[in-house]
Amino acid sequence: MRADAAPTLVRIVVQTRAIALQGARERPVVHPADWDARGYADERARLWREALSAPLTERGAGLQVTVDLDDPGPSTPHTLAVALGGDELFVIADDAEASALHALIGQAARAVVADTGGWRRFLHPGWFERHRSWRLEVGSPIQH
Repeated sequence: MRADAAPTLVRIVVQTRAIALQGARERPVVHPADWDARGYADERARLWREALSAPLTERGAGLQVTVDLDDPGPSTPHTLAVALGGDELFVIADDAEASALHALIGQAARAVVADTGGWRRFLHPGWFERHRSWRLEVGSPIQH
């Protein structure tokens, strides 16, 4: 990195708004009060930090994890922007470093990225009761 270049930074924005949109397609609909968006976001941020802190530190890159509930979006120009596991990832680096970091991030964060349905762990019990009732009503009871 050049002496006058900005430090390399990987910025991850944990997405909850997209999950809320997905919840509108669930049967029955998942209302905002039906799930703990903050709990999900906190767990997801922790998983990202655990997966990426050590590898990024080794490369001399910083890590910033935010949540779309609190974050209006990136204000810094980025070299690379991708969605990983439903979350948005922004790499602020020169082109060569951004490419190398993208590969590293893909490997380090494999478990985080694979957890696409993890938000369901944060649904409140009332939604599951409504879901069971709905399944009975439509003639497709859940077998346990």
